[in-house]
Amino acid sequence: MSIREQIFSKKGTFATVTSTRPCKVRKGSPVVTKTTKYRNVRLGCSYDSLARTKAEKGVTTTAEARALNKGLNGMVYAKESDYPYIKTSVKTGKQYAVLTLNKNSKFDTVYTLNGKEVPKAEVEPYLLASEKSKGEMPSVLNIGLDTITEIR
Repeated sequence: MSIREQIFSKKGTFATVTSTRPCKVRKGSPVVTKTTKYRNVRLGCSYDSLARTKAEKGVTTTAEARALNKGLNGMVYAKESDYPYIKTSVKTGKQYAVLTLNKNSKFDTVYTLNGKEVPKAEVEPYLLASEKSKGEMPSVLNIGLDTITEIR
């Protein structure tokens, strides 16, 4: 079963999603790969029912929330049947799984440097700022479909 089919078969349930992708690094740096296991995340996101999004964006009605959702982060639901599970980037056409996080969601991340598992401190000097944690957990994550290796 493809990743896309697995997402639709789960229909908004809680899952563990594993994603592996190359990190964005400084020029001339070695290859750094990041594998993250997202635990206790919900597949899909209905922005109109996310209280946190409503509060942060000053949205008070369902209609306003749906309008906000249409162009959020330059991504759209390419087909109505993709809502609320898979978004497509307007700019690149790349598809992303939409994950909703909660206070019980956990991330386990492993870094590899030239194929060898290493602590984060060892790869940190090579990473671009956009790869570093901002400190707070977002309410929604968009994970590239092509990076997802497992859904349980």
